[in-house]
Amino acid sequence: MDKLSGKTSDARKKSKSVEFHMPMVGESLGKHQKRLDSDLLAQGKLDFIKYLESVKGQLTQEQFELIRSSALDQNNLMATSDKLHAKNIETKFLLLKRRFYLDADNVVRDHKNSDKTVCEPDMIFDLVICGHVKNEHMHWRRLHRFLKMQYANVTRDFTQLCLRYCSKCNTDRKMLPQQKYRHYNIYSGLLPLERVHVEIITPFSTPIESMYSHLLYFRDYHSRFVWMQPLKGDDVGNLNDALLTFLLSLPRIPMFIETSTLNRQGLFEICERIASEYALTIGLGMSRSRTFQRNGITRLRQQLREHSDQCLAAWPMCLKRGATDQNLAYNTRVLAIPGNLLHNTISDYARQFELKREKLIENLSASNVVELRYNGRRQGLLYLEDETTAFQMPDEEYISTEYETDGKCDTPVDQITPINSSPQPHKLTEPLSSVLKTRMLLSDKPDLNRSPEISRQLSFGRGVQEENTETLCNASIEL
Repeated sequence: MDKLSGKTSDARKKSKSVEFHMPMVGESLGKHQKRLDSDLLAQGKLDFIKYLESVKGQLTQEQFELIRSSALDQNNLMATSDKLHAKNIETKFLLLKRRFYLDADNVVRDHKNSDKTVCEPDMIFDLVICGHVKNEHMHWRRLHRFLKMQYANVTRDFTQLCLRYCSKCNTDRKMLPQQKYRHYNIYSGLLPLERVHVEIITPFSTPIESMYSHLLYFRDYHSRFVWMQPLKGDDVGNLNDALLTFLLSLPRIPMFIETSTLNRQGLFEICERIASEYALTIGLGMSRSRTFQRNGITRLRQQLREHSDQCLAAWPMCLKRGATDQNLAYNTRVLAIPGNLLHNTISDYARQFELKREKLIENLSASNVVELRYNGRRQGLLYLEDETTAFQMPDEEYISTEYETDGKCDTPVDQITPINSSPQPHKLTEPLSSVLKTRMLLSDKPDLNRSPEISRQLSFGRGVQEENTETLCNASIEL
């Protein structure tokens, strides 16, 4: 039995099913009304309208009425805001006309946001509060994930702000200033393919095409570009083949591979074998951006389960829903389309990438770098990021979904590495030294004098035959 027993985490557990009662626009609180402070709710509605009108890009009540009554024109639109004038009114008018429309049932919809319903601005506060109390005072993050599936203009900020006025949840009536959420790419300081995380996932309880019980999920930190490989099982052979296929299909081997669902020792042994046999230079990262990795898994599960019938019937449909759709769509986390960002032309990218890898390896201690042998010949290099000297990586804010798991999902088996703090993106990049600018290391031809040569047998899981003694190497790395 050559399973990686004990080396995969609870990230592959089935998600809990959650029954959500979707509120309707104009729905009353009913029996819940008497349990809440009516004065606090009235104040909250006024504060919410004031906040909404300050948010750029949100429809005001007046603008919504113009669209619903089919009376939108440039003159009427200009009267709805003191920020509109002769120089920008035409652009604003065209944007609204292209984005919002009235359907056959007299419902305003947002074409840009998958034709979802636009809630009347004056009714958003009541809608959010109603959804909150009908679902046992659900946390604002999860509530937002449900509401956004149906309503185009219910944002995370709006949901968080509204729930502050629930007297049952905010018993001390403490009101902190609401800060507008700003999107930015927290990994913009990284190069494309500098860091990639790999996760093993069981998306459904039954195998895809009655064949693939698992899948291997890869995502680039910088661009959020996604790759996927099907797995017939979680044994070493399947994992090895899928990871090898992925690495050899890339234009450049990533500097660091990270994971939250595979034990690092297991990943180390797989990468050790691949690097020695195919003469590759592979690095294992220790940043442990757990929330970033967890969010990627939950998003993938949501995308696949929304089209479960199609995905279970055909693996290519899993690729479309889980990878292609995301890679070709605008991503607010990176403020770009992942496919475009991954393949953007960066000045002297190849040289920058290899020089950065060279510097990273040079800064590691000898115990973190392993030079490998295969059939008696030195080839391949495996290195492990040093937690004490590595960059502190930012991490995403946690998002919950309707496919929320039991709280243990995506928790690594090895609880060694702490979660890093979140510096600004510009702190991720270091200037290259003048010495490094004069030379470049080819990733598959490591310096012969980089670290001392020692030997031990490859430990590659139970059931796998031991390698020939000439393929042995020493890895005094502690994982």
